Amino acid sequence: MSCHNAANDETRSWIFTVAPFLERVDDVRICPDDKNGPGRRAERLTSYVMNAYLTDEPLDLFITNINRLTAASKTLVGFEIADLKLPSIENDHAHNHGWFTRTNLARRRVFQAIETDAAVHRHGGASHLLYADWHVAIVSAETVAEWAETQTPTDNFCIPK
Repeated sequence: MSCHNAANDETRSWIFTVAPFLERVDDVRICPDDKNGPGRRAERLTSYVMNAYLTDEPLDLFITNINRLTAASKTLVGFEIADLKLPSIENDHAHNHGWFTRTNLARRRVFQAIETDAAVHRHGGASHLLYADWHVAIVSAETVAEWAETQTPTDNFCIPK
């Protein structure tokens, strides 16, 4: 299964590539707490952004075939989209390959970069993360902030395992 929109239809959200594996994709594609949820629903988008490392956007370290993962239970597929991201197909994936840059690391701005893409506080100081084995974990913003402080460009929680 390829996870990149270009292999399918670039006018549709990535969530529709997994629709054949779900009974009703519309039941899961919008977070009830997403303040832009109605607009995303109307535009046939989702409240969840895909990990860019599972598209062909980053120049290295990416995987576009789920069968090449060695640890699906540790590979992050999606995050809840940040509220500042308006309903648009261009906001369909996180730009997480740019979070752990040398500049962001040096200036201690990794967590700020994460917050531009992901709603890390949406559910009482936490958010839901979707993994490649299809389990969902609620992760506190505090934990994400810790990851932001302790990980590197080539060893971070977004890189497929």
